[in-house]
Amino acid sequence: MESKSLEIHFQEEACAKQLLALEQQASIAETVRRAYDGRYLFILEDPADKCRKENQEEVFAREEGIRRRVRVAYFSVGDLMLRKKLIAKCRECEALRTRWVRQEVYDADTRLKSLDTSIRQWWLWAALCGAGLIGVGYSSFGIPGAIVGALAGLFLGRAIESADKSRREIELKEAESDLADSKSHLNEVRSETPTFSQGEERSGKPDPI
Repeated sequence: MESKSLEIHFQEEACAKQLLALEQQASIAETVRRAYDGRYLFILEDPADKCRKENQEEVFAREEGIRRRVRVAYFSVGDLMLRKKLIAKCRECEALRTRWVRQEVYDADTRLKSLDTSIRQWWLWAALCGAGLIGVGYSSFGIPGAIVGALAGLFLGRAIESADKSRREIELKEAESDLADSKSHLNEVRSETPTFSQGEERSGKPDPI
């Protein structure tokens, strides 16, 4: 499933390049880039220099400001057909982004469930190692060597079990964290107002207020 997520991500990147080409054709690429500067500056800011995180109201105000400036740039394009292409491509990119984030959530959830239901094979390796130690002990020292080999195999088996349990706990925590992050990202994307409506895509003009 991760390949599906990667495929959607590549589609989104290709869509973004096509949108940039249209913006350059319409001579608004630099204006649109400046509209997004506030978001990128916040993302790239050194965490050590941040006094606090943005609250929801600040995030909404910042994103709404970006959306408003992008809309002004797009609707300033005089060529109606080009304007409609720009809006359609922008909506396509936003739809692909939402699909990608949803796929990330699905992948993270699938990975967590697979870890919950997977059967670990540590006991097989422990049994093989134990049998090997018994065999080596017996061939070298007879019955006493076999007993020592069995004891060594027991301790080795416990060590293998403990290491496998620790590794599994780490994998589960990482999978749970990935799922929580993906769900949080999806909630953010869902809460965002689309830059343009379906009606604006068809008409190339702002919806009546």
